[in-house]
Amino acid sequence: MYLCPNHKKCKVKLFAEKLNNMAGMVYLIEHEFCFVNYERCARFKAGRKVGIEKVPENLFPTQAGMVDEFLKNPDTDTKKKKTA
Repeated sequence: MYLCPNHKKCKVKLFAEKLNNMAGMVYLIEHEFCFVNYERCARFKAGRKVGIEKVPENLFPTQAGMVDEFLKNPDTDTKKKKTA
């Protein structure tokens, strides 16, 4: 297994807490994105660009498609909806 270099600093545990009744899902996501293939993790990708400390808590490891949007304005909370 390959441990993500950001594992100790990453707030992935906060993500896991949001799935409080889905222990199996949390295990699978952590296993895949923290140990097996962390380079696919949205949090790792964003953290590599702006620093893991700036990655928002609500960016899930599975949301790789959100990374480019977040990187356009890393100081914006990803929960906020866009206004057209």
